[in-house]
Amino acid sequence: MRFTPALLAAASAFAANPPVGGTVLVEPGTPEARRFSGVGRMGGCTVFFFKAAGAGPSSPAYVMTAGHCIDLGANDVLTGRPDATRTVQFAPLQKASVPPIQARSRRIAYSTMKEVDIAIVELDSTSAELESTGAAAFRLARSTPSASTAV
Repeated sequence: MRFTPALLAAASAFAANPPVGGTVLVEPGTPEARRFSGVGRMGGCTVFFFKAAGAGPSSPAYVMTAGHCIDLGANDVLTGRPDATRTVQFAPLQKASVPPIQARSRRIAYSTMKEVDIAIVELDSTSAELESTGAAAFRLARSTPSASTAV
């Protein structure tokens, strides 16, 4: 998968995941909580599981997080670095009796803190495998939203 500036810009759009409205807390185990089952942790950082436009069931699973969550300097840009050292855990808003969903990193597809603090991490699972365990992928927009679009 090739990560272009348009893809990285679209990542913040969440166009296919419109806000539910208000600031009501989500109760664990409810259908609404399922929307957030793709939000997880990698070490001390928050990640979200996403699928790019056109990704199929056998496509690798990816998570997005902040670039500072990856070992690099302020002006470094990493692409395609093998990395099997990180564990991603998805368990937010699930009932306590549900075991957490875990996956391991395979490689750092992209990471930087230069102008934008972002990292894309490929996991050792496919999108379909991760979704079959209960993690719901956020779908990325195909293009950057206009300035008047609510995100």
